Amino acid sequence: MEIEVNGKKIFLRSEKDGDFFFIHGAGCTSEIWKKQLREVGGFAIDLPNHGQSEDFEINSVEDYAKVVKDVIEKLNKEFIVVGHSMGGAIAQALAKSNGVKGLVLLSTGAKLKVNPKLLEGLRNNFEGMVEKLVGWMFSKSYEGKRDREFVKNMILGCGKDVVVKDFEICDKFDYTQDYEAGLKFNCEVLIAVGSDDVMTPVENSEYLRDKLNAKIAVINNSGHMVMLEKWKELNKILKEFSESFS
Repeated sequence: MEIEVNGKKIFLRSEKDGDFFFIHGAGCTSEIWKKQLREVGGFAIDLPNHGQSEDFEINSVEDYAKVVKDVIEKLNKEFIVVGHSMGGAIAQALAKSNGVKGLVLLSTGAKLKVNPKLLEGLRNNFEGMVEKLVGWMFSKSYEGKRDREFVKNMILGCGKDVVVKDFEICDKFDYTQDYEAGLKFNCEVLIAVGSDDVMTPVENSEYLRDKLNAKIAVINNSGHMVMLEKWKELNKILKEFSESFS
């Protein structure tokens, strides 16, 4: 379905009713949540400039969060917001400014500093760097070649300009001062991360757990792409979190 925000269209993917609103990470689209939408339900957004959504002027995590806020308001429902990686940063910005029913911060952090060599590689050798990036996104133990190709083609499909901008936005994101000053969200928070995540390591999630007094789920033998690598485990965690609201 499509929702209009500021005269432009934002695409939402949904397969069944549910309490979740899913926000993808840098260079991805709502398709990354296909195994969650099928089983736990809800909506997944194509962020502006990604997938089937139209182009917006976006320069920060807060810019993305404003669009997401408008979309959720038009859906006229309270959601448990699930944000992955950059989507987790957007979810934090959303919860900070607006409040949400519940918050799941998946494979993310209070800051998302990007290695300068990664940014340089994306700018100067986009396809080659995406190949390396996808290698880092999955656990070395994960044998799903089809999922690796799926993610690689998704990132390439977003295009160099969008992907570089996303990683620049990630690099600028840093809420550590806010958390050190006592930032809390007015909702239940669940933190989840793969044990083998090298993109946003477990200690990033442990920091969020400590600052937010949140529950944490460390999913064994998974890298950054938990929703694909260990989708059954993640779906079970999401269902149990949702049931705690009823």
